[in-house]
Amino acid sequence: MTSKQIDTLYPIDREKFQRLTELQRQGVEPNLSDPDAPETADAPEGMFAGLARRLRGRPKKQSVLQRIDILLDPEDVSYLRATGEGWQTRLREYVKKGIHSQLL
Repeated sequence: MTSKQIDTLYPIDREKFQRLTELQRQGVEPNLSDPDAPETADAPEGMFAGLARRLRGRPKKQSVLQRIDILLDPEDVSYLRATGEGWQTRLREYVKKGIHSQLL
């Protein structure tokens, strides 16, 4: 797409663009807020306190697991996989039990 086509699709006010560019060069942060938006400076104290920023994606886990590489005998891996879904979780529990039995 050429710049002429872009200008046709997305017209901009050249004077306003030049003023914004000049303000940014001078280090002045221009106010780009919507002029039709209501003023919030006069809002009662705490009016927006109940509004929380909504996070996207999956919620964070409380316990984060650490990924490692481990070499196991093929027979052991076959046995664990044959136990069905969740074999990785069971392996993690076996390791945890083994560590705790050594510490006690």
